[in-house]
Amino acid sequence: MLQGCDASILLDSTPGNPAKKDSVVNNTSLRQKAFKLIDEAKAKIEAACPQTVSCADILAFAARDSTCSLGGISYAVPAG
Repeated sequence: MLQGCDASILLDSTPGNPAKKDSVVNNTSLRQKAFKLIDEAKAKIEAACPQTVSCADILAFAARDSTCSLGGISYAVPAG
């Protein structure tokens, strides 16, 4: 059973291996500001708790928190 996401959309390109977020197909559906915000959150958490929270966890928390802040439901998000 899948619980969460793999967050592969957050991976950066490397030489010879272009990332999904740099794809022309995703260019119109994803916002660069969102990537920057996720990267900043990950860096802060990583500084406080190294190798504890994954990018997929950050993305799941962000989805939950934004849903709740817009008046939607709140729900538990398992991490790690």
